[in-house]
Parts: sequence; C-alpha cells; structure tokens
Amino acid sequence: MPMALLDYFPAGAILHQQTRADNAHDELMLSTIESLADKVARNALKSAHCRIGKRAGQNLFSVDCRRKRHQLTKSRAERPDTHRPSEILDTLKQLGFGAVVSVPDGWLGEMLVRIEQEPTMRLVRATHEEEALAISCGIRLGGVRTALLVQNAGVLSMGAGMVSLAQRYQFPLLMLVSYRGTPDDPVFYHVPKGRVTEPVFRGIGLSYACVDRHRPIGPQVEQAATYAEEASCPFALLVSREDVQW
Repeated sequence: MPMALLDYFPAGAILHQQTRADNAHDELMLSTIESLADKVARNALKSAHCRIGKRAGQNLFSVDCRRKRHQLTKSRAERPDTHRPSEILDTLKQLGFGAVVSVPDGWLGEMLVRIEQEPTMRLVRATHEEEALAISCGIRLGGVRTALLVQNAGVLSMGAGMVSLAQRYQFPLLMLVSYRGTPDDPVFYHVPKGRVTEPVFRGIGLSYACVDRHRPIGPQVEQAATYAEEASCPFALLVSREDVQW
C-alpha cells in the first residue's frame, strides 16, 4: 500500500510514525556509533603515535648523540689538541731513548732545556751538524738509543758523513729535523734551504717523512723510530714549528 494512503487510516498512521521513529533512532544510533568508533580510533592512533614517536625519538636522539660523540672523539684524536713538543718528549722517554744530540736552533731552544732536565736522558750539544752525526753514531754504537735534533740546513751540510758513516754502517738513528723555509716559515734566508731539502734527501738516499699536523705527533715519532730500527738506517722526520717550539 502506498505510504501516502496510510495517513488516511489510524493504524497505518501509527505504523508509519513508528517506522519513521525507528528509522530515525537507527540512524542516530549508527551515527553515534560511527562517531564514537572514529573518535576512539583517532585517539588510539594518536596515543600510539605519540608513544612510538617519543620512544623512537629518544632512541634516535640517543644513537645520534653517541654517533656524534664518537665522531667528535675521533676528530679530536686526529687534531693536534695536545702540546706537541711535550708529546715528542714523552714519546722519546717511553721508547727508551737515553741520549739526544743537537745543534741549537731557534725552534729547538726550549725543548733542549727540557730534555736536559730529564734524569733518564742525556743531552749533548754539538758545535755543528756533522759533528752531531758522528757523536750520535758513537753513542748508538755503545748501545744507547739516540735521537738527533737538528735543522734541515744542518742535514744538508752533513751529506758526506751521512753517506759514508751513518748509512754505510747502518746506524739506526732517529732524526727530528726542523723544516725551515716552508710556506709556514717564509723567512728569506731559510726559503732556499726549504726548497731543496726534500730533493737532497732523496738524492742521498735518506729515508724521511713529513709530520702530519692533523694527527697526534707521538705515534708518528714512534713509527719513525721503529722504521730506523727495523731498516737499520737513519730516518729523518721533518717537523714544523708547532711540533718542537715549546
């Protein structure tokens, strides 16, 4: 029966009204349930996201901090943060060097004073570099581990003694050589010496290395000393002002 005709019959009208009320109630209930379900879902998702986000954020932050601290520690280890002259002196003592032979130099002055004050080391001041080389070979021949501290110009002047004595008889000498006349030391009378230092070293067959200023100097001194011992030859480590000037 058409819905419009029901309005003319009392029973039909009551049934129609009841049907409308039931439909409205069902729609309201459905809407309420959907709204509540949607709200609960949003709250649950938000809560879970916050908890996960916080935990993940804390973990990521913690990992990132640890990574950054590790990188910072590593970079600090590679940078010359320590007092490099002190590090050289400490390394010589740890390696058991009992004697240091030197010709005074502007960069080496205070370091020589500190070496002279060390009870386990003996400082010998020579009048010129070739004499210093001969003294170093004699002390090493007597069984004392010896380091030679000179300027690069001095090594240039000891060519004959280097070839015919130290290299010929395979003396394992550690030579710490101040590298004057580089772009970091642009003094006009040192520049010619700096320009020919490495070519002359190669020409006379002298093993050498330049200090890496971005790495701690102690291990570099130890490596140079080890090379001299293992290869049974003099080894020159070219050092800069910051490495040796106290």
